[in-house]
Amino acid sequence: MQEVKEVLKATLRIDSRQMEQDLPLLFEQWDPNGDGKVEFNEMMGPQGLFFYVRNAFKAALQNLDNIPDVRKDRMAWFRYWDEDGSGTLDRDEVVRSFVKTFRLSSTPEQVQSLRDLLTVMWSEFDPDNSGAIDMNEFCKPGEGLADMIIANLSI
Repeated sequence: MQEVKEVLKATLRIDSRQMEQDLPLLFEQWDPNGDGKVEFNEMMGPQGLFFYVRNAFKAALQNLDNIPDVRKDRMAWFRYWDEDGSGTLDRDEVVRSFVKTFRLSSTPEQVQSLRDLLTVMWSEFDPDNSGAIDMNEFCKPGEGLADMIIANLSI
């Protein structure tokens, strides 16, 4: 269920908090044998969990075409992806921001690869080891996550 939650949050523009709250009950419907796994067809089929979540938890948030340009306004980009308004970016928010900003594939394998890479690099962008990146850490010149994003946008 954790992997499903992460993939849904990374690929869909949804009300993540509501989805996380409701997913344990929903998951049972798409895991009829109770083995804790959702098969591909149960996830991606016409009546699958992916499509249900996409429709049921649509977020009334900004259109992805309106993602602020991190090169022009780092703080606006940060606030755009700080979906829970916590003043920090947690790993799920960073994964989602990378998938959408870089228009990466959102297959479970690609998302997991991105999460693995981010885990290895996390301490570089979260020097206080709080588990989340705050605005100062994000914007820190030459060392912050914003500069890494900007450098990779020009690849």
